[in-house]
Amino acid sequence: MESETSYSKLYDMMCDASTDLFESPLPSFWRNTTKISLEEVLRVKKIEPSKLDKWYKYILELNYFEIVGLASSVNEDENQSVVRLSKVPMSFESPQQYFSIFHPLFMEEFKEQMRSSFREIRYAWDTMYHGTLSMVNWEKSTEMFHFVEFVHNDDNESTPFKNLYKNDLVLLTKQPPHNDSCNDVHIIGKVEAFGRQYYDDEKRSICKVKISLCFCETNSRLRQAKAEMHKPDVEWHASCIMNITPQLRGFLALSSLQSFDSSIHSAILKPYDGCNKLDHEAALSNIPEPLQNVIRASFNDSQLQAIGASIGLPNSKGFHLSLIQGPPGTGKTQTIMGIVSCLLASSQGHAESTSENEDRLEMEPNEDDRSLLRTRRVLICAQSNAAVDELVSRICSAGLYGDDGEMYMPYIVRAGKAETTHPNSMCFFIDTLVDQCLAQEIMHLGLANNNESIIYFCMTLLQNMKELEEQIEKYKIKRIKTIPTGVGIKEMSDSDSAKRIIKDISAAQARNEEVDKKINALKHMLRRAILQQADIVLATLNGCGGDVDRYCDVIETTESNIRFDAVVIDEAAQALEPATLIPMQLLKRDGPKCIMVGDPKQLPATVLSKVASKFLYGRSMFERLQRAGHPVTLLTKQYRMHPEISQFPSLRFYNGKLQNGENMSTKIAPFHESDGLGPYLFFDVVEGKELRGNSSGGFSLCNEQEAQAAVEHLMFFKKRYCHILHFIKFLYPREMQGPRTRNLKQTVTST
Repeated sequence: MESETSYSKLYDMMCDASTDLFESPLPSFWRNTTKISLEEVLRVKKIEPSKLDKWYKYILELNYFEIVGLASSVNEDENQSVVRLSKVPMSFESPQQYFSIFHPLFMEEFKEQMRSSFREIRYAWDTMYHGTLSMVNWEKSTEMFHFVEFVHNDDNESTPFKNLYKNDLVLLTKQPPHNDSCNDVHIIGKVEAFGRQYYDDEKRSICKVKISLCFCETNSRLRQAKAEMHKPDVEWHASCIMNITPQLRGFLALSSLQSFDSSIHSAILKPYDGCNKLDHEAALSNIPEPLQNVIRASFNDSQLQAIGASIGLPNSKGFHLSLIQGPPGTGKTQTIMGIVSCLLASSQGHAESTSENEDRLEMEPNEDDRSLLRTRRVLICAQSNAAVDELVSRICSAGLYGDDGEMYMPYIVRAGKAETTHPNSMCFFIDTLVDQCLAQEIMHLGLANNNESIIYFCMTLLQNMKELEEQIEKYKIKRIKTIPTGVGIKEMSDSDSAKRIIKDISAAQARNEEVDKKINALKHMLRRAILQQADIVLATLNGCGGDVDRYCDVIETTESNIRFDAVVIDEAAQALEPATLIPMQLLKRDGPKCIMVGDPKQLPATVLSKVASKFLYGRSMFERLQRAGHPVTLLTKQYRMHPEISQFPSLRFYNGKLQNGENMSTKIAPFHESDGLGPYLFFDVVEGKELRGNSSGGFSLCNEQEAQAAVEHLMFFKKRYCHILHFIKFLYPREMQGPRTRNLKQTVTST
């Protein structure tokens, strides 16, 4: 009887269409999450849908061949309205002014990204060409957009249709694209969904793609494309331009600034208003004494100032923004670890934590214990995946300092894409944790009831779903093969055989969608529960607009602990302003904190558009706030460079404030005493000449003499100091310089 009850609960959760998954009893490993109703999970729109529609419309109406320089506009209806660009000021009067200045620059950079993408494949169109598509269904339309379904069957093609992904921009042309030609009839579409089904021992496949299109009636090119789209037996050649998911997330963040709390407005828009430097000693004195003692013993004076300035004073209700400038080797990552330790201080529950995330998931507190659970949460992000994974490595290798001064392992979750996540971080990756939790609960239910039927049921459910999908695709293939040559979509749909096939497809699809809906809903609840329980979530700035935003974007209530108390942004000086706004959307409204860590004197943000750069679009928010007068804490003691190396950057970039750590003068190498060598030297290759290379459309420069000079030094080290040969690295800022230097280096090391 007990076994039947457990089986019934799991079955009801996954298969009963009337079950509200957000209200049903939660399995044991996520019972300690906050209960949120389905209505609360529904997204609260931060911007008007019309604003997003206009952004899509602008993109989908672009004349691609004109943008990339293969055609000039001959029709007046192709000329989109010219927006006057303005230089980014130090401060802004309102969110509306902020948007009006950044949006045109954002779009200017977007168009340059399209040009850059084209330059990379200009002489190899096959890299972006995907194949031919046939329109099968004009599914639905809104005031601005049409959602069109296309299919591809590669029976008669030597190469299969390449995969497409949601938010891919696709160029549809009547003729195959060529290097230096343009198509009069072409249109840009945005991929909404893509699917592929293999058959005949996976030698052939059929693809289905849903694309949103915009047919502006005042544009003759788009009117002609719409007319061609309705003709029977018309094939369109599809080429993938780029994926716009990063741009979409940046635009949403840029547009949602007006929904931010007023205290955040003040800090971002008018950074010079009331920005007094915080007394870091007062802030540090408010953390638990054992933690305070170990923090003071583990960090130098400038790092302590940064930690105190970041955690702020207790019970502060307004937005607290801190800027930390970390020159090379000053321990900024270690300082971040200290900041996060203090931000999580006085939260309950870490003393019972262990080094295993699974132990956190197995906690089953009763109702009285739930109020004692940790409520402080920190989001750590950076511009690059490498920086995020380095932070994951630092946390999981050493842990954080707890209230008692001892090290402990917080519950961390790495969000983002699996393919861009370092293998060492995969055990903390969100998908890994979801799979572990699902398998753990299935085994728990099966073992607790001494019954393998539950495990068998779940496996059978997944297998049935796969079989249903295969059945649907077989019907689709059969349907396409029954279309006589020269018969249009409408005539085919009226035939008796087609009606029977369509009926079979609909029945199979209904069953498949029901199973798919239940499994996806269960995984959705798992992902939300895992993210909600995490002490620390780590992701790239852009990644914060994915899973983290999707599961945190709820109506905030007094009980909700989904949003974050603080966000720490590493590499902040390398990020564009729209990207910096993405994680700031996820802060709680009650006393949130934002800590930006970076160095404007090192790598800047990457901007492709020279026009946008001219108007200071490439200046990071960190640098703008710093120049506007917001207090900045400088980490002043470096532990990486020999004093002779650190002397120049200290004087040139940091006003002589960069000091050397203890024993830095002892960082010597055997070759330092050789004639013509030392810790820090420049060699002027006066006979060198810069020549333009053949790659990237002829844009790259190379210098053969400089490459040869570098390799001659390598030969010297091979003869005199071969034991340090594997420590030598070549850096070359030019694309064409790399292959030449690598070839010469390989010749030296292999002889």
